[in-house]
Amino acid sequence: MEEVSQDEPVKMPRRTSWIIRLALWSFVLTFFGAITGLITVLEAPFRLVFGWVLHAWVTLPPLLPRWKELLFPLAALGLALWLTDRFIRWALAAKGAPPSWQGWHTVSATFLVLLGAAAAIAMSGIVHQAVWLGAEPWWGNGRSQVTVTMSHTRQIIMWIHDFEEQNGRYPESLADLDLPAGLRAVPSREQGLQEPFVYLKPTESPSAGEELPVLVSPLLPDSDRVVVGYLSGTTTAIQPEQLPALLTQPRSTDHD
Repeated sequence: MEEVSQDEPVKMPRRTSWIIRLALWSFVLTFFGAITGLITVLEAPFRLVFGWVLHAWVTLPPLLPRWKELLFPLAALGLALWLTDRFIRWALAAKGAPPSWQGWHTVSATFLVLLGAAAAIAMSGIVHQAVWLGAEPWWGNGRSQVTVTMSHTRQIIMWIHDFEEQNGRYPESLADLDLPAGLRAVPSREQGLQEPFVYLKPTESPSAGEELPVLVSPLLPDSDRVVVGYLSGTTTAIQPEQLPALLTQPRSTDHD
């Protein structure tokens, strides 16, 4: 029996070694980002890996009360899976290939196509946001407050449209919406205080191409601008001096 030399070093398992290296590099990069103010750059890979969890946390709660609306898309997906599976099996049998195709092959192939479509949509959104953020001072203190407020404004407008679809009218105030606490207000100049959005209730739907303002944010401390949200879902950041001209536009028009 061969004896092991006592002087021979004990090698660390390869997996343990990589885990330790990853932990050390994560600590170094996080510390570097914290002391240099570039933590936003380090936020990108984190959101790339775990962003779907954060997105689901925000989007799933509003969908749960509307589960009936999901039945038709899910039924259509199930039918597409079944038809795809039957077609592939028929095509293989017509070519004389052995019947090795399994149901999970169909599911995997279908979801790869769906993931590819989702990736293409996400990439177009990333390019759009990257170009739009090019003019924003987003480095230094994390995400720009203008960027965050615009995102919140668009989400509130989606809630307004959902309310109108379910009730046949627009909400009288934002209190009629079951908004998450994080969307109700934005930080003000006073530390720790929150100021709500101003809601401009539309009386009628605007015409095609007409931009109808429905939300106005408080004055944002980091840019001295306010964010205006339109019923179409678009947002813009303007100087407070531009508000009077914007708000004196007609609130709605009649169209046959």
